[in-house]
Amino acid sequence: ESVRVLGQIQLVALGERFEDTLQHYYAAEIRNIEQALLQPTTSSEPESIGLRLALITQTGDDARALRNELTRRLVLDTLHTSGPQSPGKLAVVISGQLHLARSISANYVSGILSRLGDEGLVAIQDNKASLTLSGTAFVNTIPHEASSKLLEGRAAIQKAIKTLSGHALIDDHYERVWNCLQDGLAELFYSHGAAIVRMVGSLITGESPKPEARERVLLEKLGDSILPLFSQSTQGSEVRQAVIDMFSEKESKAFEWLTQICSVYVMMCSLGFEALSSQQITRVLRSFRLIADSDVIISLLCKGERNHLEMDRVLAGWRALGGKLLMATPVLEEVAYHAWISEHDYTAMMDQLDHISDIEANYLIGNAFVRTFRRLSHGYTGRKYWNRYIGQYRGDTEYDYAPVMEILREEYSFDRLPDAGEEYQTFADQVRQFLTKRVSEDAGCEPEELDYRLLDKWRRDGVLVAAVQAARDVTRQSGMRGTTMILSSARLLKEADGAFRRELGQPDAVVSTAALGCLLTLTPGIQMGLGTLRGVLFDLGLAGRLTPMQRYAYRLIATSGEYNLLWSRRVTLQRELGARLLADARSRDEPVRQIKKKVMKSDNPEYSAKIVADALDKMAVTPGIEKELLRAKQEVRRLREELQALKSRDMTKGSALPIPSSGKRRRRKR
Repeated sequence: ESVRVLGQIQLVALGERFEDTLQHYYAAEIRNIEQALLQPTTSSEPESIGLRLALITQTGDDARALRNELTRRLVLDTLHTSGPQSPGKLAVVISGQLHLARSISANYVSGILSRLGDEGLVAIQDNKASLTLSGTAFVNTIPHEASSKLLEGRAAIQKAIKTLSGHALIDDHYERVWNCLQDGLAELFYSHGAAIVRMVGSLITGESPKPEARERVLLEKLGDSILPLFSQSTQGSEVRQAVIDMFSEKESKAFEWLTQICSVYVMMCSLGFEALSSQQITRVLRSFRLIADSDVIISLLCKGERNHLEMDRVLAGWRALGGKLLMATPVLEEVAYHAWISEHDYTAMMDQLDHISDIEANYLIGNAFVRTFRRLSHGYTGRKYWNRYIGQYRGDTEYDYAPVMEILREEYSFDRLPDAGEEYQTFADQVRQFLTKRVSEDAGCEPEELDYRLLDKWRRDGVLVAAVQAARDVTRQSGMRGTTMILSSARLLKEADGAFRRELGQPDAVVSTAALGCLLTLTPGIQMGLGTLRGVLFDLGLAGRLTPMQRYAYRLIATSGEYNLLWSRRVTLQRELGARLLADARSRDEPVRQIKKKVMKSDNPEYSAKIVADALDKMAVTPGIEKELLRAKQEVRRLREELQALKSRDMTKGSALPIPSSGKRRRRKR
C-alpha cells in the first residue's frame, strides 16, 4: 500500500534527528539518487552521462537554450575530472565521451567558457580553462530538482505499470524492476537519440549511415530485460507489455517524463551540429522534396488523432523553411482505401461511440477516421452525421483519392510526385517481394498465406519506392541539386531503404518524423519547440498494435459491460484464445484459421461470445455481475455482524440494569 505523509516540515525534522530510520524506510530511493546523481562523473558510458544530464538540466521549450546548458554542464564536469584544458581539447574529450558522430567545435566551447568565466565559475589563463572554487562548488552541488525529477519518474512508471497491467508490485520487487528499467531506459534513449541524429546528419551531409534498430525493436528489448525478474511468466509478460505501452500513453505522467528525458538525449547527441550556420542548413534543406507516407497524411487529416497537432507543426515548420511536400499516387490510394473501409469500423462501433473513453477508442477503433469522428462529434454520432463527415474524404470507389488530393493541395500546399515509368516496374516488384518476405518471416507463414490486403499494401509500397528512384534518377541526370525522400515511421519501409541502398543512392530514402522534428529544432528562425519534438519521438501507432482477434475480443468485452480487462493483459488473452481455438479446431477437425474466421464474422454470436468468455475464465477474470454479487454478499455479511454486535451489546446493557422494587413503584404512584 502507498502511504502519503502529510507534513513535510515534520518529516524533514524527524529525518534529521533519526537518520537511521529514514535510511531504513527510504533506502531504495536514497540509494537510487546517490547512484544516479552523485557518482556519474566516474562513468565513461554516454548512456550514464546522458541520464545525469537529463536529470540535472532544466528543460524548457527552447532547444538552443537546452543545448547551451548541456554543453555548459559537460564543460564543467570535464574540467572537474580532467583538470585544466584548452577549448580544443575540451571539445575532443566531450565528443569522445558522448560518442558523437560529429565533433563539437572548439569555437563553440570557447563561447561557453567565456560565459562561464563571466559567472566566476571558470578561470582562463594561457588558453587553458580551470575551475574556480565557485565552479568546483557548483559541480559538487546537485540541484534538488534533479532528485525530485528522478523520484517523480520512478513513481510515475510504477503507477503506469499498475494502471496498464493491474499488477501492483511491492516495493522490494519494484526496486529490482526499476533498477533494470533505469539502465534499459538510458540505453534506449541514447540509442534512439543517436539514430535520430544520424538520420539528421544524412539529410545535411547527403551520406547514409549504417541502418540502426528502430524504436520498436529497442522497446521490445527494454521490455524483455525485466522478464527474468518475474517468477510467474504471465505476470512478467503483462508487465512487459505495460512497459512498452507506456510510450504510447500520451496523457500519462510516465509518458511526459519519458519523452522529457529522451529529448535531452536527442539534444545531447546533436551537439556536433552547432557549427552549422542557419544559412547552410536552410540551403541544403530547401532542395529536398518530402513524400508524405500514408501514416503522416492520415495523422494530418484526422484532427482527432493524438499526434495531429505535432504532425501539423512539423510540416508547417518544414514549409516555413522552404521545404517541398509531395503526394504520391500509391500513398493517395492507401489513404483513400483507409477512408473507404472506415465504414466497417463505424458500423461495428456506432452503438458504443458515445460510451467509450479516448483511451478505449485508441485500442478498440482501428480506423483513424472513425476515431476522429468520435472525438469531434460531441455526441452526434448518428449515421447522417457520420456520412456527412466521411464524405469529405471518401471517394466513389475504394481507391478514388480525388477528395483527399484536393484537401492536401488546397489546405497544405502539397505538390504531385510524377509516377514512375514502366522501366521501373521490375524494381517495384523487387521491393514488393522483399517486403512480403519480411512480413511472412515475422508472421511465421508462407507469403501466399498472407492476407490479400497486406499483399496489396506491399505492392503499393514497391511502387512508391520505385517512384523515389525515378525522381532521384531525374535529379542526377539533370544535374539539379537536392533529392527526394519519403517521410514515414514505417519500420519495413526503412528496412527496404537499407536493402536497396545501391539502387536508391545517397542519402536515406526514408526519414522519420522524429528526425525531421529534431532537425527543425536545430534550425534558427523556425518556431519548433521541444514540446513538438517530444510528441513525435515515439510514434508507435497504439491501435495498430492489437491483432484483429484481440480487437474483436475487446469489443465483445466492452459491449457486454460484464468484464474489465486491462489492455496490457491482451498478450495473455491472445494466448488463451489461441488455445481455445486450437482445441475447437481439433474437435471439429477443421483448420484453426477457419475457426478464427467463424468467430470474427460473428455468424454465430453465442459461439463467439462463448469462446471469449472461456478465455476470460481461464484468465480468472471475474464478470462484473459476479463481482457485484460478491460485494453484496460481503456487505450483507458485514451488516449481519454489526447487527449481531448491537444485539449483544444491548443484551449486556439490559442485564446490568437494576430492576425497580415494588416500593419504588408505589412511591412513583404517589
